[in-house]
Amino acid sequence: MEEVFIPETKNTPKVHLSVENCQFEIIGPSFSDNIYEEIYEKILNWTENEMPKIDCEINCIFNISILNSLSYKNIMQLLIQFTEYHKKGKKISVTWYFEGDDEDNEELAEDLSGIFDIPFTIKAV
Repeated sequence: MEEVFIPETKNTPKVHLSVENCQFEIIGPSFSDNIYEEIYEKILNWTENEMPKIDCEINCIFNISILNSLSYKNIMQLLIQFTEYHKKGKKISVTWYFEGDDEDNEELAEDLSGIFDIPFTIKAV
């Protein structure tokens, strides 16, 4: 089973995806001009091809300090996939972390939690 690890850069998040460890993490900034090619293409392929193989409960962690509109669009795609898997009986939840004083990121998380029918926790760090 394929594991994906992409280290954080100044414009892209650290990504760690593992079927074996039931791990899904996106942590850091997400605003590169080529963010789809650099990051989200790999993530979306992994969630489509590998995530269905997960038999354990998986908490998908997002701790994105800054994101652009393309990152937002790709996160929406991920949450659509998660919702479909959840409807099919997969135990999937989302935890969205935000800096305590980042009201925009908190509001974004609240909006996303209201759109998608999956367990969604929002936490300040």
